[in-house]
Amino acid sequence: MDAVWIFGGSYIGIALPKSAPAQTSYKQMWSAPASGTSADGTPGSWGRHAFPVVAYHSRSLTVVTWCALQSMTGESWAAYCDEAYAILSF
Repeated sequence: MDAVWIFGGSYIGIALPKSAPAQTSYKQMWSAPASGTSADGTPGSWGRHAFPVVAYHSRSLTVVTWCALQSMTGESWAAYCDEAYAILSF
């Protein structure tokens, strides 16, 4: 949240679960499945992806992925994000 507020954005890497494609829509939010981080919720079971975070709210982040805005819950970020960077421009 600090990197988004101070620098205007952040860049994160996510270990996507198989449950992510069904949630990819501007109307749906990426979240950890009810079954948790096993079965279709296993981190990295769908692969890895990196994208910029452009906004955050009290319980969610907004990222840009596949040329669209996508929201994700804070719980999903905690379960699947394994790298985060502040981008500096000189």
